[in-house]
Amino acid sequence: LPILVGVLLALGIAAGSFYVNRPVVAVWPPPGEIATTAYKNLVIPLSEAPSADNSAVQARALNTPADVTVQGQASKQLSPSGTARGIVQIINTLSNPIDLPADTQFIAANAAGQQVSFLIDGPQTVPAAIYSQSQFGSSVQYGNIEVAISARSPGSASNVGEGTVAQLLIPGQPPIASSEQVRLLNGPIEGGSEAEIFVVGQQDVSKMLGPALGQLYEQGAAALRAQPVPVGFAFDATTVYPSPDVLGDPANYTVVGLEPPVGQPVADQNNPVFTLQLRANFNALATPPDKLLDAQLGSVVPTALEQQKNGNLCAAGEDVGFDAVNYRWDGRQLAADGAYTCTPRGALSDAALAQVRSAVVGQSAAGARASLDQLVQEGQIGGYRLPPDVGEFSGIGFMIQIERESGSPPAAPTASPGRAAPTAGATP
Repeated sequence: LPILVGVLLALGIAAGSFYVNRPVVAVWPPPGEIATTAYKNLVIPLSEAPSADNSAVQARALNTPADVTVQGQASKQLSPSGTARGIVQIINTLSNPIDLPADTQFIAANAAGQQVSFLIDGPQTVPAAIYSQSQFGSSVQYGNIEVAISARSPGSASNVGEGTVAQLLIPGQPPIASSEQVRLLNGPIEGGSEAEIFVVGQQDVSKMLGPALGQLYEQGAAALRAQPVPVGFAFDATTVYPSPDVLGDPANYTVVGLEPPVGQPVADQNNPVFTLQLRANFNALATPPDKLLDAQLGSVVPTALEQQKNGNLCAAGEDVGFDAVNYRWDGRQLAADGAYTCTPRGALSDAALAQVRSAVVGQSAAGARASLDQLVQEGQIGGYRLPPDVGEFSGIGFMIQIERESGSPPAAPTASPGRAAPTAGATP
């Protein structure tokens, strides 16, 4: 009798233990029963001390500047080199001389019809015309001078042909056009040319900008990681801002130096490199190692939403559920996006739960998934989740626990190479 009692007691303890630890199959109601409300840019308060009512995330902000200097290769380009020079003859028919100061300009047109400006090489004076009269008649000798001029801009675009100088610009006076009173005569004015040299182009800088920003981000993250943090906090690498996807915005970084600037030739044509220096301010959050941001938001977001809605997220008789939270730290505040759901209590009928139990009792995990997928397709349930460590379900119904869930059903399972697909079903 004692042996029999002992065996029965052991069997009872084993059965009780198995019952308490029996596998749990989670079931979601059909999607039509669930009302989903999205929220966006929900500001999450931060606190360095633990929040007793889950109204704030325990975190501390870290800040640091970072800079990086990279070298790029300048490209070979045709650059204006030679300067067009020539002679203009000025014939003055007026009885007064014409002073030409050092900044006198001559305006001509090139073969493309573009206006070209030339500067006089040095101050000159055009003599006045001399009128004389004698018993044999009158005579006139026009003032005449040749002046050397040089194009204000180098390059072949400043080359002009014969007779193309049409205007004289004397500082402080109205323009003087070539006319009978003041004639401007010129032969071809040439010498403007281009040379193939290494010049920093905008495309050269753009080519280096991506790698430079990548290095800048690494420098910023490393500087944040090296910063001392209070005891009980640890740097959270997921909150580094600017993140790589927004660091490319010029508002988030500064070009500290570019030598030589765009459009300028490099100093050493045998070593055609330029330097680009960037700087940005980086920041991130530090959280307690045992309270990662994801885990804290799971409880803080519901509190923040309830405070925002005065506790009335769902109607009476509905269960509230919270989907996964997407969060972002923008250097100033922590914001969250996501959705919460309202599910009427009893949205899953007893008959549907009985069908779920029948679908798994005595089945392998694969057989249970096939049966439950069929219930999802028929609209009896919205989704399910099987325990991952069960390969064969018991043939006794009460040894399997079925739990109603609220919120959105889990995503459809996808298998990754080398990993088994998660045992979760979803709305097709």
